[in-house]
Amino acid sequence: MPRALLLDAADNVATALEPLRPGASVEFILKGAPFGSPVTVENEIPFGFKVSVKTIQKGDLIIKYGRPIGRAITDIAPGRIVHVENIEGCRAAATAALLSNSGVES
Repeated sequence: MPRALLLDAADNVATALEPLRPGASVEFILKGAPFGSPVTVENEIPFGFKVSVKTIQKGDLIIKYGRPIGRAITDIAPGRIVHVENIEGCRAAATAALLSNSGVES
């Protein structure tokens, strides 16, 4: 079964560890062990790209590393690619959040 890596239990996206093909069932891995329920891949997802772990509604935050990295600009079904066509980035907000917890002054 193809796999995708979760970096935090709060994430709603995972990183494809290999190319994901439509119709395949993808297993999510967190800290080296299976996590959550597999989903069916909806569209081609290249190695290293993000895949939706669950339904993400338009306007919802995209969570990776346990932190917001963007906002959905369309509804995103489980198993779909999460990329520039369906999210807008919030890199500045994510960086500020990371820095606020790191002790590093911005």
